[in-house]
Amino acid sequence: MKAHTATHLINGAARRVLGEHVWQHGAQKGTEVSRLDISHFRRLTPEQTDKIETLANEAVEACMPVTTTWMLRNEAEANYGFRLYQGGAVPGKDIRVVKTDDWM
Repeated sequence: MKAHTATHLINGAARRVLGEHVWQHGAQKGTEVSRLDISHFRRLTPEQTDKIETLANEAVEACMPVTTTWMLRNEAEANYGFRLYQGGAVPGKDIRVVKTDDWM
């Protein structure tokens, strides 16, 4: 679960640094090593990578509250759009929405 939340924090940091066009294209979440694949129109510079890492670490250090709720799919999509499916669409009429403060 921690790796899952961290993935969203890193993705949010990437959007803040690179722009709202950034989208998660894949992830490998392990206990020792994890990876996040994102869309962007060019290779990241070391400075951009450092800034993303710094922002994500600041988000972790802020100890923001993490809340989990279950919502009807159409209600969740109306509230949050298709960013809910950054890691891929999930089945079911009810979906779990994990929110980390305003870090989305």
